[in-house]
Amino acid sequence: MRVGAAIFGISEYSDINLNTGANKLLYASEDVLSFERYVRAAWSTATLLTIECWTDHSATSSEWSSSIERLAAFKLDLFIVYLAGHAFRTEQDNAVFCLADAHGNDGVLTSEEIDRAFESIGAGTSVLFLDCCHAEAVVAGTRFFRVLDGSRARLFLCSARSEQRAWEDSTIQHGLFSNAVIRGLADTSPLSSVDGYVDVDDLFIFVCEDVSKRAFAQKNQARQEPVRGGMSTSRVRMPTASVAELGDQISTYQALATTFRRWLTRAAVFLIAFIVITDLSYQHLMIDSEGDIVARSGLRIFDPLRRMLPGGIIDTGFDRSDLDQNPDANTGAFSKLVNGSLLANRLRYSTAWPTKLGPLLKTEARQKLSIFLHARLDDGADGYNSAVHGPRIEEFLTLKTLDQTMDVDSVKKAFAYDLPNIDLGCWENIVNKIDFTLSNPSTTRFLKELDWHFLVTVDTDDRNKSFGKLLKIVAYRHVADARERASGIRNLKYDGVREFARLADWARSPRFRSVISEIKHPNSWCALSEVFVVALTDDDKAASNAEGILLAQLETYDKAETGDVLNSGAAMALSLLAIVARHRYLEERTVDRVSRFLRTDERGLDGPPEFAEWLTAIAPLMPFPKDTRGFLLDTLSAPMEEHEFKQLTAFEILARNAQHLSEQDRAVVERWAQQNREKFGTFDSYVNGIAYLAASLPDGFVHDYLSSVMARTNSARAIAPPRESWRGDMLISQSDVPEWLAISRIAQGMLLQDHVANELVAFASVASPEETRREALLAVAHQLKVIRTSDWQGLRRTLARFAADGQKRDLLAEATGLHICGETTAEREAHLNEILRIWTMERVPILRIGLAKTLKHAAQCALTR
Repeated sequence: MRVGAAIFGISEYSDINLNTGANKLLYASEDVLSFERYVRAAWSTATLLTIECWTDHSATSSEWSSSIERLAAFKLDLFIVYLAGHAFRTEQDNAVFCLADAHGNDGVLTSEEIDRAFESIGAGTSVLFLDCCHAEAVVAGTRFFRVLDGSRARLFLCSARSEQRAWEDSTIQHGLFSNAVIRGLADTSPLSSVDGYVDVDDLFIFVCEDVSKRAFAQKNQARQEPVRGGMSTSRVRMPTASVAELGDQISTYQALATTFRRWLTRAAVFLIAFIVITDLSYQHLMIDSEGDIVARSGLRIFDPLRRMLPGGIIDTGFDRSDLDQNPDANTGAFSKLVNGSLLANRLRYSTAWPTKLGPLLKTEARQKLSIFLHARLDDGADGYNSAVHGPRIEEFLTLKTLDQTMDVDSVKKAFAYDLPNIDLGCWENIVNKIDFTLSNPSTTRFLKELDWHFLVTVDTDDRNKSFGKLLKIVAYRHVADARERASGIRNLKYDGVREFARLADWARSPRFRSVISEIKHPNSWCALSEVFVVALTDDDKAASNAEGILLAQLETYDKAETGDVLNSGAAMALSLLAIVARHRYLEERTVDRVSRFLRTDERGLDGPPEFAEWLTAIAPLMPFPKDTRGFLLDTLSAPMEEHEFKQLTAFEILARNAQHLSEQDRAVVERWAQQNREKFGTFDSYVNGIAYLAASLPDGFVHDYLSSVMARTNSARAIAPPRESWRGDMLISQSDVPEWLAISRIAQGMLLQDHVANELVAFASVASPEETRREALLAVAHQLKVIRTSDWQGLRRTLARFAADGQKRDLLAEATGLHICGETTAEREAHLNEILRIWTMERVPILRIGLAKTLKHAAQCALTR
């Protein structure tokens, strides 16, 4: 680079008038000498550096002309002019700069002469620094800085406006303008970049602000406002020079202050970089205030800062209850976890926090973590006691789903779990066979054992033997349970309907279909369970005979003897017939016989409530025979009497049966729904009926009705325990679960408004029992576009958004699994394979776990589907 500079500064003039009184300049020559030192230091490595520097009496007009002529011969890339001295105004409102021999109109630089000087040099970049009174007026008449004319940049910086004086300061022994320029170009300047350059635009702004503040503060509120201008095609930068080379322009205090500020800036940058790198590289595990184990970014000392930033906190899905409270080999790590100082290398992705947390978990939790992440059992998989621990059916299914190279036998060998060896003969007296309360688990535990037994049984002979064995156990449990209830004991851990329903699921599954096709022990205590299973077989004749036996058992009900309450045998038969209806159509005679109990009762649908409830339960499953359907339609159309709600009951049953009705009959039900909304809109039966009719009702009517439901309920009321109060002689129980169950069913077929959908998610997160939760989760799945459209990469992104909320991640995984389970076999397999592929490629632990849980729920749902 070829650099040249013309530097003229005059403190001593030939004209005595310019050297006396207020006109006396003290530091102009020292100012230009400081700038000369800067130029020599800054461009010491330039290809060519030529400087014409003249001060005091030698800085004449003739020397100016000679200097410009000499510089013009070098064809410079950068040309800098620095002028410091006097200037005076002319009659044309312009001003001229006074050289050392100035006298009248002689020895001065006019705007035209400044133009000629710059034009004769013809440098690609030209910069003028002008430090004098009225400096703006000197440049105002120039043409050079108004156009580029092929140049890269033409810039100027003047020390003051046309009417202002340029001040010197005895404290710093320099002009305010010169001092600001030199400080801005020093290596201690706040403007200096890392590579040692200052942007000229930044320099000009700095000088303008600094001079104005100093003049106002130090010169009795005087105004000195530097002026900048010119044109450029790109950014212009000037190199900095060290303080030592610039001499006394910068005081020791200023240099130290600037250096200290720069050190603080660099320290802050280093600290921020350290925090960012640590935040990206490490995590620390801790137990939060709610007992959840979370992984936070960075070190614990950065937690106060982290709380001010979004993200950075991952809910691992485990909590304090999952920890092994007495770890033998990990006492130190356990203490660090409690103290929040257990560090994990975040860059290791799927082996980051799981590697640190895994050894501290109980065996069950550790195995779940290992399977979700790696599709294998961790060390210590054995040692499960079947008398204490339930079957690990979820882990079994997840491992089988994630590692498709393993067959059932190889997966089974990884688990050490056997069912208690309970075997019974149907002819035995069971009253004192075993202690029912101690040797039989709750229904929840028993259903796991039921599934485990059937899942791990592969050989056909073993399969038949297992099914027969568990069939007798189910029957035994109900005999024993009935014995307890007869004694006044009601153990809420046992639910006979759920156990028989699960048995029916297995009996109708491809693996076990038609295992029992005849009743072997017609006079024993286990006969009822055999009849039930035979009613589920594909042999129409055998199934019809079994259904007839259940119906005969139902007909042992005698209203005169027990009133509206069914005897135990009839009640069980009615429940079993409802379960059979889930798997195949019941015979018309069966449905008509049940409805006849109501048709022959003068109260109609207000008769024994269990019969109306049974019709309500089977209504979505099968078409009703003519007599039953006619009875319900007649009830719906009959005149309504005060305080009677038989029409409302008939409406709910017919609405649930809507898909099996003729168009004419369905229109009658829909018309009744729209006409009676004001009268019955707040009743559970009405909202349940609307749930089944929603697909055929106008969308506007359904949305409007949902708005009215939302006005009186919310998910919190459905989640909270029912409130009970007395009103006269009636006990009133307040719960909004029926409304939200109905909303869930509606949401499975249509998109809800956002505020309703958000409440639905809250309800689904804690809904119970299992059937209600399933309905709510299927509704959530339909409302989420990523699930509805099978966008599994979108599912991954959605899981990532819930990194700090383990409950929402689990809810999303379960909803997705249930949605996939409900698809056709081909669709289900394709979607499971795609999610498995994404899981295989995933390296972020929390997302890998979420995808694995999705596969687990889908496989578990499909187990007996």
